[in-house]
Amino acid sequence: VGDTVLVALVDRDKEMIELFKKNEEYFEMVKHSIFSSKETGEYEWQKFLSILYSPRDLVPDSEWMNKISSYLEMNPQLLANFKEIVGFYDHMEDHLTPPEFNEENEEITYSLVNEEMSEFVDIIAIRDRPQILENILNSYPQFFINAKQALKKTNYDEFKRILTCPRNEMSDDEWEIAIYECLDPWPQLVAQFEEIVAYEI
Repeated sequence: VGDTVLVALVDRDKEMIELFKKNEEYFEMVKHSIFSSKETGEYEWQKFLSILYSPRDLVPDSEWMNKISSYLEMNPQLLANFKEIVGFYDHMEDHLTPPEFNEENEEITYSLVNEEMSEFVDIIAIRDRPQILENILNSYPQFFINAKQALKKTNYDEFKRILTCPRNEMSDDEWEIAIYECLDPWPQLVAQFEEIVAYEI
């Protein structure tokens, strides 16, 4: 991924329209949380949307993300969710490199992720919402794009199978261990998955 392409969107402005539709609840939350001012809220919201849908050749990814972050940074969770939705790739923090291939930076990579995760997330709680798990592939397409790129095909297919495996076939403890066994070599995938769970529960 080059420095100028930092999000997993080929045709960014058009794909953002589709992602907006698929993540309508999230963007409604953004609107109500950040653009609720009666005086300037609607005006700022329209400015935000114009940035959101701006083409890459007019607003490069780095500038685009900086502008969007300036709106969302007051709510770190919403900002983290946005980065997840668009598959944001920070070339300064290549978390998707497995530690065994990045031995010199292993401690740095893990410490960065640990600092980002402010509290423990019990991923088992997502199993209480099977309907969310059933639709998770469509709700968070960029996470699964990242996972597919990082995991070998057999591991990726196994991860998806485990994710939706019912409790009568796999206990919570077995499920949690299996999920982390799939994702542990890629701390950023772990962090992204935990962010998804935290958001959904």
